[in-house]
Amino acid sequence: MLIKDDVKIFQGIIKTMGQLAVTIRQKNGKGWYGPINELSNPVINELKKGLDLKVSFNPDYSKSYGKNKYGLRYLARNINLTNQLDIQTE
Repeated sequence: MLIKDDVKIFQGIIKTMGQLAVTIRQKNGKGWYGPINELSNPVINELKKGLDLKVSFNPDYSKSYGKNKYGLRYLARNINLTNQLDIQTE
């Protein structure tokens, strides 16, 4: 997890993509729900090439969207490409 200007920034990998959202998985197994409208244009363009895209996002715990064996799948906002040199995980 990074903190910039008091805003948490998490990193993960987009593992699945549907018509309405993507799922993002962190190294610790935690899953996140990323609505399509939260994806930046560079992320959308890169997803056309395939999944397993490294991204950064802001966590939003106001609503959950299902769960995996590591817990509830919360909302990911402001999903952007992650600089390969700055990858860190929670």
